[in-house]
Amino acid sequence: MERCYRVTRELLKFLNDQGRLDQERDVSLTWERVHSIGSARVASLLAAKRGVDVELSHAAGALHDFGRFVTGKQANHAENGYGPAKDFLKKVGLFSEKEIEEVCQAVKNHSRKEAVGTPLEEIAKDADILDCYYLGLPPKKEAHLKRFASLREELGLRR
Repeated sequence: MERCYRVTRELLKFLNDQGRLDQERDVSLTWERVHSIGSARVASLLAAKRGVDVELSHAAGALHDFGRFVTGKQANHAENGYGPAKDFLKKVGLFSEKEIEEVCQAVKNHSRKEAVGTPLEEIAKDADILDCYYLGLPPKKEAHLKRFASLREELGLRR
């Protein structure tokens, strides 16, 4: 589980460096930090429950908004995160090429909440929904509402 800590540590360093850029952002870096760490932890728990690799799930949860981390923009952030997240993970040096590709596919596809993807992609989507909900942003889109209802049932959540 050491890779969970190390990815988180490197991501926080990366986000601190982003704060030094003179960049207009759709979402504050404080939000990015809180949401990425929360999503990583939710992803780890979902992975443990579903029998999916916890460390890869943690990384996918932490990095799912990487496109927004680098561009500062919400538009197309999932697709825009694929390449930069791949570069980040290669630089960190904790994962194999195959693992990096799996995590980055989850980053790329996490916004497609209506589509069913790999178990890792599903964890990234679900962690995003749950973390946002518990940070005060309940789902509004139809696909998000359906996913949230399924999660509540799966996890036995009352609210």
